[in-house]
Amino acid sequence: MREGDTVARLGGDEFVVLLEDLSEQDFETAAHAESIGEKILSTLNQPYQLGTHVYHSTSSIGATLINSHQSGTEELLQQADIAMYQAKKAGRNALRFFDPQMQDAINARASLEGELRKALDKQQFHLYYQIQVDSSGRPVGSRGFDSLDTP
Repeated sequence: MREGDTVARLGGDEFVVLLEDLSEQDFETAAHAESIGEKILSTLNQPYQLGTHVYHSTSSIGATLINSHQSGTEELLQQADIAMYQAKKAGRNALRFFDPQMQDAINARASLEGELRKALDKQQFHLYYQIQVDSSGRPVGSRGFDSLDTP
């Protein structure tokens, strides 16, 4: 890390790195952050000796850029966390930058889950079965279908 950068442990195996004074231009800032993130990944990916065993670890890095319309630290940490989970989903040893579409996808899923819970509470699901038969017409099973009543 550079003089002036900050590293903090949030807990467990999660850390925050705050890189300061990268550039006035977002593109340059992102390029610097990506370069530093790749160096961190490379360093953490090196095997290490612990007692008599050699270990390898994988890391996932989520990054977000600070801009003028952020509301504060919590929002920035949430964005970095969302990006980190995208890096994990990509197979680990990856770095991902937060994209507002990530947040949109999370909000859409939360909304859908809320609507499904309401539908369950109101018993708006109905289950239908379709018999499955073999080539001679004998029943061999069934397939279930469900539907959601529209209010």
